[in-house]
Amino acid sequence: MDPYTGIVRPLPRLLQDHARRLGDKVCFQDRRRRLTYRELERRTARLAGHLAGLGLAPGDRAAVLLGNRVEAVESLLAVTRASGVGVPLDPGCSADELARLLDDSGARVLVTDDVGVTRWPALPRRTGLTVIVAEGGDEGGDTGDGTGDGTGGVPLARANGVLPYEELSGTEPRTPARDDLALDDVAWLLYTSGSSGVPKGVLSTQRNVSRRWRRASSASWACPNGTVCCGRCPCITR
Repeated sequence: MDPYTGIVRPLPRLLQDHARRLGDKVCFQDRRRRLTYRELERRTARLAGHLAGLGLAPGDRAAVLLGNRVEAVESLLAVTRASGVGVPLDPGCSADELARLLDDSGARVLVTDDVGVTRWPALPRRTGLTVIVAEGGDEGGDTGDGTGDGTGGVPLARANGVLPYEELSGTEPRTPARDDLALDDVAWLLYTSGSSGVPKGVLSTQRNVSRRWRRASSASWACPNGTVCCGRCPCITR
């Protein structure tokens, strides 16, 4: 018998439930911003709707090339809410490795930051790839206050071939989040570290990763401020 029956639920339902129950409690924090459960649900819904409006179809791959920042979590959740397949990539990889992984995954969308487009300036010119850029970067130079209010279907202006992340997560989309990915549909394409050769892609469902989170609870602990700290992200395959 599956020990997680009744516990494992689709991510949109979990996000909505947490927003309702926990509201203004902080769920994620980096050195640039704090994000509450209510904000996480709203921002991932907006970003998911914009991704769908940009043409990300169910099953399409969307790569996330970000360091340790709140937007990395938001992006992966938003891709799931758009019924796409999230592909987390290592921001420390080489240009050749990044090109190979983008080719192998068939990513239609890439979410990165200012550091990413500075390090890999050819990304916005890559054929068939929509590039979304968050301000600053994990390696330095975070700027801006990261705020944004919904303004109801504001047209998104492309600048230098990229789309501003905060405009997508902070404005209401014309297309709502799909929120219809089944627990056993593919949700993520996770690459191994490649320690034994070329990195290999492993397909994972919401149910698979939710089970990992449950098993990872033994590596988690309560922080003094009431938040939960986790020593390892279970979305990373080794």
